[in-house]
Amino acid sequence: MRKSALPLCLVAVGLLSACSGPRIAPNTGRTTYLSEFYQYGAGGRDLALEVRGNPFDAADKPALDALVERAAANSGILQPPTRPKLQPDASAMANYKLVIQFSRSGGVSGQGLCDGYPDKPGNPDNEVTVTMAFCVSGRAVSEATGWISPTSITDPDLSKLIKGMELELFRPDDTIQGSGGVDS
Repeated sequence: MRKSALPLCLVAVGLLSACSGPRIAPNTGRTTYLSEFYQYGAGGRDLALEVRGNPFDAADKPALDALVERAAANSGILQPPTRPKLQPDASAMANYKLVIQFSRSGGVSGQGLCDGYPDKPGNPDNEVTVTMAFCVSGRAVSEATGWISPTSITDPDLSKLIKGMELELFRPDDTIQGSGGVDS
């Protein structure tokens, strides 16, 4: 009985393609009323942005901060749009912020980011774990995690990852139920 190698090849290609480029984990930790938190504290205004960690040389930190600020500026998908800023204007709510951490040690949870927990030293050969948290009054109301092996600060996948994580973080397609559930 002769078996075709085509199914095995398709499985191998699928597995290999899953390992390349940036990856984003589904956000399962969303809180109820996420859209209300977003609308009240982030929609149509500046949102304080903190960038922690640096997977590149120390001299690249200002460039990384600028890249994250540009990439996090959503393209109108979230309505009203928010403006994550390293130096927010007076429209920003004092107890609302977006925290993004780049780590080679596996990262910190979204709540850990909101609590200000420091990252652990990591191996420079590890891929970069990127954790993003939407913090309200010190509580992570939503978080997203992604992984990437960037080649440099100019790697276009880095910007794509940040944009994708922001959409996962705020999920404009979520329906918030007043009864306590989030439906995707």
